Amino acid sequence: PRRVCVERLRRRYEALDIGALLRAREIDYSNPAFEDGRTLPLHPFDDSEYDIRTPLEWMDLAKDPATGEFKPLPAQALCMEPLALGEWRRCLVHGYDTTAALFEIVWTDFYDDEQTEGEESPSQSNRVKVPRLQVLFDAEDPVCFADRLANAHETRRIAESMIKYNFYIDNMPTDDVQKLTDEQVERFLEVVDSPQFDCQGTETIMQEVQLDFTRTMNRITFDVHYFRYGAPDLFGFSADSYADMGPLSGPICGVRPLAPDRGLVQIPPHSLAETFANLCFNTLHVRPEVVIALQSIQAACLRLIDEEACLAHEFERPLRLDEFRQLHASARNTIAVQVKQAW
Repeated sequence: PRRVCVERLRRRYEALDIGALLRAREIDYSNPAFEDGRTLPLHPFDDSEYDIRTPLEWMDLAKDPATGEFKPLPAQALCMEPLALGEWRRCLVHGYDTTAALFEIVWTDFYDDEQTEGEESPSQSNRVKVPRLQVLFDAEDPVCFADRLANAHETRRIAESMIKYNFYIDNMPTDDVQKLTDEQVERFLEVVDSPQFDCQGTETIMQEVQLDFTRTMNRITFDVHYFRYGAPDLFGFSADSYADMGPLSGPICGVRPLAPDRGLVQIPPHSLAETFANLCFNTLHVRPEVVIALQSIQAACLRLIDEEACLAHEFERPLRLDEFRQLHASARNTIAVQVKQAW
């Protein structure tokens, strides 16, 4: 039964500690130095695909469907102390600010000190606005929420590493870097000046191409020294993750793709005759004559249902069982003759 399933989920969620789940994923808000060195906020990297409900749908659950009375949603929220110490505390969610994308919560300590839970709603001054990543509803899976928070931290770490990485490359000197040769420049200008391209300001375009080319050369030089002679923890990504950034990244960092055993693409075992038959059958569905034929068949079937009754349902007097069976058999025979012969 649904009530039993809901009760099992409630007990399972209550038995899980969100702090322990996050520490298992190397996220410890109780450590004052955990956020040291972070320059970007966390909430822009939130992935809403983890959420089972939208924020407005969460707030709709706070309304009693029978009376329409608003009851705050119980949850846990991350409370950041002045010394950068984070603690998950009990709270009640009272609203959602769609403009700022923040939930309005009140710590349960307020109810313990000022009023009892369920009384008049607290004033706006007692409410705290927090982003979605700092609110764990009681009706939400803590494991899924911990994965969501860990994914946001990892995405932010990669973004900060890429910003630092590109900052180094963009500020490298370009005076003594190899540039496009005169032959390459001439060939490029011939293509740009062709009638099929309507380009204005070829000199500006050429400067952008030269700048992009010198930046690429600087990047190759930087990557070679970084992965061969530099500190591997400077940007926080490994050689395997860097190898996926481009066709030149793998050879630079020394990661080479494994050579395939065969030179052909492996195809799983299948029946050629069956596959070809399915292809021919599915291909026919896009031909006009097949579509018209299917429409005609459907119209004839609908017309036959309207004109002929498969079962007898109109009786002028009460019937015995054998008479009832005889009438239905006669109706079935009539429709069978109509389908097999006349139609």
